[in-house]
Amino acid sequence: MERRYIGQDRASVRVETRDGDKPVIVGVASVFYDGSPATEYVLWDDQYGRAVERIMPGAFDVPIKGNQDVRGLFNHESSSVLGRTASKTMRLSVDTKGLNYEIDPANTTIAADVTEHL
Repeated sequence: MERRYIGQDRASVRVETRDGDKPVIVGVASVFYDGSPATEYVLWDDQYGRAVERIMPGAFDVPIKGNQDVRGLFNHESSSVLGRTASKTMRLSVDTKGLNYEIDPANTTIAADVTEHL
């Protein structure tokens, strides 16, 4: 299984307080390629060549418009679910910069740890 991470300097994730005291995890799940090297992700760069990944606008149209069950996971771990679109505990949206999410964390240990450390 391949897992890719971006540095905290490029990641946009935070906890907002809404409706009095209800925490919401808000962030950018994926950034669209805008022509700059900062928005492409190096897959490899060695003596054999270089390959980069570029996420183009429109890449998330099907999951956004369809009824797919998209899960918000902590560190890409399938056992660490923070929210799901099917249960309406996660909402996805797209803007000119990329794919955004809002998660209403449940009363779980992993959700408490994430909201405490953001």
